[in-house]
Amino acid sequence: MSVFSNAAFYPDIRISADSLGNLYIGKSDSLIIRKYSEHGELSAVLRDTYSPAPLTDNHIDSLYNHRGNLFKKAVNEVGRPDYWPTFQDFLIDDLGRCWVELIDPGKSDQTWWIFSRENQPQWKLKLPVNVTLFEVQKEQAYGIFRAEDSISKVIRFQIKGLEGL
Repeated sequence: MSVFSNAAFYPDIRISADSLGNLYIGKSDSLIIRKYSEHGELSAVLRDTYSPAPLTDNHIDSLYNHRGNLFKKAVNEVGRPDYWPTFQDFLIDDLGRCWVELIDPGKSDQTWWIFSRENQPQWKLKLPVNVTLFEVQKEQAYGIFRAEDSISKVIRFQIKGLEGL
């Protein structure tokens, strides 16, 4: 058996939960996230269309240059998809809205789509790529800012304009 890690272009399953015990599961190769009740029943499907970025030979070459022969062996054995996955991660805020971090390789910022409680994409948020968002509560978004030349910092953003979503 072979295990390959750090190959972000392979689809992955992501899971999150809300404060009511609902479980959200999505496979990163599509913008479809299923919501299950605390009893395991499918209660909603969040979805939208999004065209993922093509995975080019330049992307593979760049990754190979940073990761070496083991990475190249993994790609040769498993193969490679034609596109990057649709999303990197997602989280559920305290009001039941789903925040989805899209994958857009090579960009200097990251794009988050925020789905309303009615499971529709309603709003976009841009953050620098060196910020990892962890939690959204009471109109505050919390994350970690990682700078190359300094210590990581906890940051907080004030989120305004999402009332009623």
